[in-house]
Amino acid sequence: MEKRNYPEEFGFRFKNARLHYSVTGRGNHTVLAFHGFGQNHKVFDELGLINTDAITLYSFDLFFHGQSVWEYEDQPIEKQFWIDCIESFITENNINRFSMIGFSIGCRFVVTLIEKFNSRINRVYLLAPDGIPGNFWYSMATSTVLMRWVFKSLVRYPKPLFLAMQISESLRLVNSRLIRFAKSQMDTEDKRYRVFNSWVTFRKLSVSKKDLEEILQQHPIKIIFIVGDQDQVIQFFTFSKSKQNQKNPEIHTLRSGHSQLIKAFLKSGLLQFPQNP
Repeated sequence: MEKRNYPEEFGFRFKNARLHYSVTGRGNHTVLAFHGFGQNHKVFDELGLINTDAITLYSFDLFFHGQSVWEYEDQPIEKQFWIDCIESFITENNINRFSMIGFSIGCRFVVTLIEKFNSRINRVYLLAPDGIPGNFWYSMATSTVLMRWVFKSLVRYPKPLFLAMQISESLRLVNSRLIRFAKSQMDTEDKRYRVFNSWVTFRKLSVSKKDLEEILQQHPIKIIFIVGDQDQVIQFFTFSKSKQNQKNPEIHTLRSGHSQLIKAFLKSGLLQFPQNP
């Protein structure tokens, strides 16, 4: 595939799934990027355009977003399926070593790949990572057949959900900015189904804090966490002090809310790549 200094779009099929993605740049460093909920591959266009001579950026639409298609209904994406999918993709595109960037729920797609491809990964940037560890509300809504049925019922008949949000906000049980964010993502039936489908289908793409710490101990992977100091959507965690050593990830806090974090990251100068790709 010829490398472009402007975004060019393609599709990749693996079994009954189709990944839509764009390619930008002609540099030696390959970067795979996965956006957050409610976005698409275009949120990383600027990253590719301002680094066009340094990197070749593959930016993907998540399933249920953009033009990517998941044809297994509400079956969850198994970790091995996702690993096999990306292994097929990088083989087809002659990719040897690469870095990865994930934002929010897109980090679930990144962390699932770390252990399998550790010897081929240069750097991993995790922005406001979701799925490390699992979110309580996410787990409660998707872990059992009964709760998934309740969740789907609220998608169809959302009045009880909106009432609960209103009560929680009035009693100050939940931050008002988080409530506004939730409402903005669920104010139409199509958006609510996207939340349901994404949460249910992505639920097995996660890694525990303990497992991640063990991976960092065993493999010399450079992982950089980027968090916003005003982020009410994703609450960050800390690593065990007993595990801290030179292999621990870097953690950078930027002055940003959740939805502005990608732009803040691109302006921060924290994006770097090794001398030898």
